[in-house]
Amino acid sequence: MTSASMPAFDAFTSAAKPAGAFAWRQRLGNLLPHSLARMLHWEFWPTWLAYIPLVPVYIFLAARYRSFSLPLIANTAPSLSMLAGESKFEILQSLPAGRIATAFLADPCTHAPSALSFHIKKQLAIRGWSFPFILKPDRGCRGSGVRLIRTPDQLEVCISHISEPMLIQQYHPGPCEVGVFYAHRPSQATGQILSVTRKVFPSVTGDGVHTLSSLIERHARLRLQYQRFAARHSSQLHTIPALGQIVPLCIAGNHCQGTLFRDGSDLITPELHAAIDAIARETPGFHFGRFDIRCESESDLKQGKGICIIELNGISSESTNVYDPDVSIWCAYATWTRSLAEAFAIGAEQRARGIVAPTAKQTWRLITAARREKNLDGLSD
Repeated sequence: MTSASMPAFDAFTSAAKPAGAFAWRQRLGNLLPHSLARMLHWEFWPTWLAYIPLVPVYIFLAARYRSFSLPLIANTAPSLSMLAGESKFEILQSLPAGRIATAFLADPCTHAPSALSFHIKKQLAIRGWSFPFILKPDRGCRGSGVRLIRTPDQLEVCISHISEPMLIQQYHPGPCEVGVFYAHRPSQATGQILSVTRKVFPSVTGDGVHTLSSLIERHARLRLQYQRFAARHSSQLHTIPALGQIVPLCIAGNHCQGTLFRDGSDLITPELHAAIDAIARETPGFHFGRFDIRCESESDLKQGKGICIIELNGISSESTNVYDPDVSIWCAYATWTRSLAEAFAIGAEQRARGIVAPTAKQTWRLITAARREKNLDGLSD
């Protein structure tokens, strides 16, 4: 991330520091252990806890539309209607070719480790790719297991530990990454962008005195996710970064991996809307979900240019702008309620067109599968 394209992490966190009536939260948080300090910030609450007040909202909408599973047919593409376990590769293949970070699959079930290494290197050569590139689980979630492979030796180490199909994806250096949440009712000519989320990747700047561990601990926001950063950089915690040295702490654009989310409503322009709407309409069976996008600058994004989609998440996605530290939980509930209502409304239109919603038994299977998948919270780069 460069200062020319996006404000620095510290600039965002400084702006996010609470003032007035909320100053007590930061002062108290600095005195408490990490686990307790996190509870003062709802964005770090367990998902199940934050979602509890949405249960009556869901029940009300289900009663209104006479179906609990209606949102599951908002998207008619099977991979985009699942609550979890969808193939990232299959979804990328359904998107317009010129708009995605190209990828291929590497499956340890069909190749021995040595053969898998040969397969990956051969595919890299065929595509003319060079290091670095992204390696991540094809069916992972919450940014789990994302690796930036910088060298052949690092590739060999990662291959020796994988046991499931992995997505090998061309690396887009950004430096900008955003999440664009979109919905389109089939009865309407165009869809709408419900939200845009800036993803701000955390880092610390060395002072030549304090260790990496201390720099993280002394940062008002980073300390809230200290355990995550400490696990990721365990071999460097006791090193002392040089004066002015910037140490990136995370490359996976996921909140639970340490990335800061900020509302990007100011990035929504007619040009961006037109570009996203065109992409969505070229994606078979897609009406509701979130595009994770990388681009060179916010200026390009506003003009709808240089968009590179690294992931598309379907019915299980959400407006991630609510995890902005400045957004209250009440605003988050309003946003989530609007998203739920939109998913039900789209599902109702799909039902009217003859698409059948899953049965209660099928829905329960999807929910239990989602719970298993959501518990996967592997460490990423």
